[in-house]
Amino acid sequence: MRIQHSLSKIEEMEEFLSELEERQTECGNLRQEAEQAENIWKQVYGKYGRKLERIRGSWQQPVTKAEIQQLKQEVFDESIVTRLKRFFGLKEKQLNEYNSLMDRLDFLRDYTNNQVKESETRMDDLKEGLGQTIQDYEDTYRGVYEAYSSAFGAGWEEYHQPEEDKPQVYIGDMTMEITDSPEDEMILKSGLHQAWGSQGILAPCILDLETPVKLGIVYSNDMEKQKASGLVRSIIFQVIRHLPLYQYQFTCLDYKNSGSYLGELRGLEKFVDTYAEGIRTELFKERYQMLTMAATEQQIGETLDFLEWYIDSVSRMLGGTESAAEYNQTAEKKIPHLFFIMDAYPEGLNDGSKKRLGKLLINGSRCGISVIVTMGSAYQAEFEAAIRDAGLKNSDYGLVYCGKDEEELSFDTIRGPFLINDMYERRQSYVDSVMEILNAARNVDNRFESVFDLNAPFGQGDSTKWITVPFTINARGRIGELYLGSHTYYANALLSGSAGSGKSTLLHMLINSMVMNYTPEDVQLWLVDYKLVEFSAYVRNTPPHVKFVGLDRSEEFTFAFLDHMKKELDRRLALFKKENVANITDYKKKFGKDSLARIVIIIDEFHVMTNQIQGTDYTTILEEFLKEARAAGMVCVFSDQVVSTGLRGLTEAGRMQIRTRLAMSNDQMQEIRETLAITAAEEHNIRPMGMGEVTIKRFTESVDADGNKVTQTALDCEKVVYITDEMREYVCQRARETFQAGEAPIIVDGKNRVAADWDVIRDYDRENMRGGNSWLHLGKPSNLERCFCIRLRRNFGQNLISIGEDEELQASVLFHAIASFRLQPERKIYILADENDDIFLKYETQLRRLGNEEDVELITDYGDICRTVCELQQEMYSRRRVQKKQNIMVFWLGMDNMALEFSFYPEQKPESLKAISGSQKKKNPASSLNMMSELDSMFASFFGDDSPAAPAPEPQVPETEEEDEEDILYNATEDIAELVGEGPKRGIHHFLFMPSFLPLKKARFLKLENFLCKIGFQMDEESSVDYFGKRGLTRNLEAGQAAYYDGGKFSRNFLPYKLTDEVMAGKTE
Repeated sequence: MRIQHSLSKIEEMEEFLSELEERQTECGNLRQEAEQAENIWKQVYGKYGRKLERIRGSWQQPVTKAEIQQLKQEVFDESIVTRLKRFFGLKEKQLNEYNSLMDRLDFLRDYTNNQVKESETRMDDLKEGLGQTIQDYEDTYRGVYEAYSSAFGAGWEEYHQPEEDKPQVYIGDMTMEITDSPEDEMILKSGLHQAWGSQGILAPCILDLETPVKLGIVYSNDMEKQKASGLVRSIIFQVIRHLPLYQYQFTCLDYKNSGSYLGELRGLEKFVDTYAEGIRTELFKERYQMLTMAATEQQIGETLDFLEWYIDSVSRMLGGTESAAEYNQTAEKKIPHLFFIMDAYPEGLNDGSKKRLGKLLINGSRCGISVIVTMGSAYQAEFEAAIRDAGLKNSDYGLVYCGKDEEELSFDTIRGPFLINDMYERRQSYVDSVMEILNAARNVDNRFESVFDLNAPFGQGDSTKWITVPFTINARGRIGELYLGSHTYYANALLSGSAGSGKSTLLHMLINSMVMNYTPEDVQLWLVDYKLVEFSAYVRNTPPHVKFVGLDRSEEFTFAFLDHMKKELDRRLALFKKENVANITDYKKKFGKDSLARIVIIIDEFHVMTNQIQGTDYTTILEEFLKEARAAGMVCVFSDQVVSTGLRGLTEAGRMQIRTRLAMSNDQMQEIRETLAITAAEEHNIRPMGMGEVTIKRFTESVDADGNKVTQTALDCEKVVYITDEMREYVCQRARETFQAGEAPIIVDGKNRVAADWDVIRDYDRENMRGGNSWLHLGKPSNLERCFCIRLRRNFGQNLISIGEDEELQASVLFHAIASFRLQPERKIYILADENDDIFLKYETQLRRLGNEEDVELITDYGDICRTVCELQQEMYSRRRVQKKQNIMVFWLGMDNMALEFSFYPEQKPESLKAISGSQKKKNPASSLNMMSELDSMFASFFGDDSPAAPAPEPQVPETEEEDEEDILYNATEDIAELVGEGPKRGIHHFLFMPSFLPLKKARFLKLENFLCKIGFQMDEESSVDYFGKRGLTRNLEAGQAAYYDGGKFSRNFLPYKLTDEVMAGKTE
């Protein structure tokens, strides 16, 4: 129940009144002081003003409040007689006393008058603020009252299908008395007209149906029961008025009375539909009934049995989803609001029924079930006991007490006088109009399998002139068609519709209609879905017509796709120029209908594209494309919920190229007008649309009396042919069986990860000439490239860092970086890991298996890490003079822990390690950095291999005394920093993994500028800016998606490859 907003506004008014009262008191006191100072001044001046010449002296005026207060006491506390006695004596003394006193009085007069003015200004401000708050509250209340109240008879004569889901019900007003002052009450009454009741301010109480309602209505006699029935009727009428058709259902229990209190609403029991749109009809066993009634004990038991089954069914649908409301946010088919209404509790309930009702109270809310119960006052305690037994708290339900003269509402900690928003009058005409619209909608069978012949042959259409797409049916059963590419009026199309309007069904219908009617050589489909949901089905079940599916929201994808569109446009225009034809119609006439396919580009959530291209050159690219594409046989269908947002990103010239307009239901009439490009004066031509209905703006040409062509527009409202998932599956499957597959489609799926295709990666590397650089293939790109590749050059800063909390995604980056690095012929890999690092702990087995490979070393012992750092340092020094072809990659896991661990070690490097890092001649012959020719002997010495091996050259070790064994641990952070800074220039790159940006601060010796290649997963904006040095790079990342940025103009997104056994084993063959 929502009344908090009203209460906060009422509290604001109360605060204004309280402060105003304080200011009035203050102002009265100040006026009194000013009047007192004025009177004293007049008395003194009247006595001596004409006798003594006034001389204004250099009297020091008080500046602090304490000094001013002291002056007041000195002046105000003396009587006039005391003051006048001071003037006895010589004239000079009189004059001095007179001037001193008048100086003080002048100051006090000015000071107190200014204080009065300031106080009056503050009072005026308070009155203005109070007046504005009162006006805002009155406007808000009036809006609620007019939108939801049942008191407006004119608004309840005819039913209009709601254009948006408004899951709210207004049940009445609490009366709030906030002042005892008659003056304050007059102020409130003068500004609050409709929002003022006999006992105070009216606070509207609104039930938010997104959170199912539990409401008890208590009465003591028949007159009060009539009030309870009026409130129940009001709730039912409001639900019908404000929720879309099929999104609600009423289940009523009225023992022996058969719902007599419902009156004309009983007629809704006759509305039964076996084909309800937009809901999970299996919840009603394929038979939707708007209202069901149980009047006998047996019927009540059967109804409660059904509800128990219903709750089990919904719970299975929800799975891990928190509630039906959350499920409905993304589901195409919704779980409807179910209202369980019981009259005269507990009549008709036996012990078994009471237990089932208890289960309903416990589990119903999650499943979208609201419970409304009326009861005699004698049964209130029993009802509240049942509520408590269900584990509900006071904040989970409300009680309305019906009285003789007034009602009372109790909810959570709030209890007070209440005025019911009831409905006693019969609204038969309203119910009749509901039935008329419902029956009319039900009579049009718009099912795909009923409209089209499923056995008809596919591919019989010819798009030489244009594309004809059957997709709607009107009230007379006639199929409506959409024409694409015929002439400028039908070059490109724009579709809008709010959530739940049926927009997705329309898009699917367009796609499948073209798949049925044309060959893949005649019509191609490019599908882009920025919502990542609707078109994903065509990735799994791809008809031959679909040559592109884009499921990605990144800027990188948008720019790449627009480049792809422009490239194809340019290719076609060049082809037409070569063949000396003007457009695709001429080309098809010359070479045949299947010589060059028309391309229909369908983009859902179009505003994402236009928002991303604003302020870039791609705005012009899109505008020029829309101008030229029709002649080249390429047309666009743009779809969005709010088209004004999408159109805002287009130039005026671009908008003019989108003439075909289709609008579905929307709560904002401005959106419908914007979509159809009509004026407010033409709005009356739009009839109310329900779910699945579309208004199409069509053009007709005629010749007037003077022989001039006249173009006229018409708005046709039709019902979209409804195609189910099963029918879409059938159409796509049959298309694959009928037509040859042709060229493989381009799939850009920013939602689903894939396993690495190493054959494709090797081909990519060969074709693009690696040139001795290190290339890393970490995942699937968001653009149209075959591979996402990071190219590391031998230069400063060419290190990588990856930040993300998900160990599996980080491990994917790690293992695929290793695997792709091993594709180069001369390489060496080091994995330096803290054994408590999360990635290491989770993938230790795979990492240790990798460490057994010839070209990979896994090092976890800190002494060995220190030694390896020195060996790498020595290798780096040696490469200053002579570079080597071999590339080295060092992977660091748990660097934050390492930094802390190193801080406990001596700063001085041990002598044995100085010998390694300080002189090239002190290189260990069994070191991991021996040349490739020494690898066999190295592994023999490591693993005790007895097999013959080629003799290794004698180690060049200076003749020194045998070194004593010593602890080789030391604080290696400075050496690591040097390696990271200079290493990539010498072909020794580093790849650092961190769970978040914060641990990186522990490793203060590392400079972020030495890691130009940055990978990041979802993170907050502040961390993203600190890490990447640029805003917005991770803002729109989907789950599992990574952003890559190396300081260039654009970032790139990718989905890390799936981890496979092959990759985790470190194998690439």
